[in-house]
Amino acid sequence: MGRLEGLASGKIHESEARVPEACKVPALGGRARTFVYDGPARVPRRAGAARDWGGWSDSTSMRWGAAMTDQTATLCTSKDSWPRRLARPLVARMPSAVSPNHVTFVRMLIGLGACGLLTTGERDDAVWAAVMWLVAVFLDRVDGELARLTGTVSRFGQRLDYVADLALGSLFFVALGIGHGGSSGLWQGVVAGAAMLLIQVVAEMIDRDRESEGEKAFSGWAGFDPEDSHACFAPVVWLGWDAPFLAAASIGAPLFAMYALRRFVSLRRRRQREG
Repeated sequence: MGRLEGLASGKIHESEARVPEACKVPALGGRARTFVYDGPARVPRRAGAARDWGGWSDSTSMRWGAAMTDQTATLCTSKDSWPRRLARPLVARMPSAVSPNHVTFVRMLIGLGACGLLTTGERDDAVWAAVMWLVAVFLDRVDGELARLTGTVSRFGQRLDYVADLALGSLFFVALGIGHGGSSGLWQGVVAGAAMLLIQVVAEMIDRDRESEGEKAFSGWAGFDPEDSHACFAPVVWLGWDAPFLAAASIGAPLFAMYALRRFVSLRRRRQREG
């Protein structure tokens, strides 16, 4: 059976018995449902095969998940954001030799290059830095979709993606501060960068605490995940609003970090009371 026609014809039935560990990790941001074939099936190993199945989905926005055997196909559910949808056609056409970790490494290099260009303070460099930053943000969605659609989610890949998030999210503001020159710009960048680092660490801690519920620390809005907001940094630079943006971030980011930390403590206390 090359496609999922069996689901409509009754040859496949849903089973709650088997949920692979890879579908339970916080990075997937969702739950898993397992469908068992009545007969044998070939195992698709690449995103192209998932694409050939016609992008089957239902109201829960199911996507091909982390595991498939001769008898079992598993679907992981998560929010179907617009950047993820844009990433999917590219993922489906990637060579089989490309792994999610390869994409993450490229993303880190491009993001670090963007930060490097921002430190020069030159307008032309800032424009190119913004372009590179957008590419890096998009690749953050590509590596996740590639891991989901090919069943190659791994703990190492999660950690690598997490490190990339921490490094790029904070270094962007530090680089912006260095590019503006002077002690005030530098300190604004350091404060905003440190606050961004704290926000991401606390968000990860909340995700781990709420892993069993399959919920994330902060929910998305209008078809976008919270991490997609990083794409807004690029037009801010293009429009020349980076100075007021940096000043605002040096105030707003610490305040949001305090809110995130307070939320984590509140959730931890509630969990202790319930447990």
